[in-house]
Amino acid sequence: MDGIIYRPVAMNDLDALAALYTRYWCQSVSAPEDRMLAGRVCLLIQLVRSQHALVAEQDGAVVGVCLGSRIVDGVVPEVGMWRDLLDRTWAEAVERAKTADEELEDSLFCDWRELQKADAFIASGSPYAEAQVTLFMVDPRAKGQGVGGVLYAHVHELLRESGARRFFLMTDTQSDFAYYEHRGMKRLASFPTDPDDLDSWAFFIYGGEL
Repeated sequence: MDGIIYRPVAMNDLDALAALYTRYWCQSVSAPEDRMLAGRVCLLIQLVRSQHALVAEQDGAVVGVCLGSRIVDGVVPEVGMWRDLLDRTWAEAVERAKTADEELEDSLFCDWRELQKADAFIASGSPYAEAQVTLFMVDPRAKGQGVGGVLYAHVHELLRESGARRFFLMTDTQSDFAYYEHRGMKRLASFPTDPDDLDSWAFFIYGGEL
């Protein structure tokens, strides 16, 4: 894809990334300002635990992002530049949740709940818990043009350079999880919302080699 710049995530990318996030998730939230709040808080939850954060930019617009983290002694190191903004946005989300319906409440805190599963997976001592790809998104309009492959490869390289040999990621049934299977990753765990309904929404943990 011509004219693409790959660079580290900057503070002023947050709203563009939040808007991209809401194209995949939060669509059930009716109010645009609530969707963006959910996108911001979910992005910041991921950014604060991602030492490696890259975006793809074309003509000044963010068209993709990949975040990753090297896990050290069972701990995901915090990226301090995002902490104050996360704290403020989290407080705003908690306040909004007091009067939110179920759809909005779930959108505000779904990534936080999934990360509890990620931390439990890291604590389990799995050999794949050396690193994590914490978020990977490509603008639907840019799919099929190689943007995702370049971002994904760059973050893999950074994780390898940090000393990791294996990694894991979390995905769900609203995402193209077959992408990871085509790349040889193994599904390590499944978390369906309704174990008795095979078609219910679920998220997964996949593990792979670097």
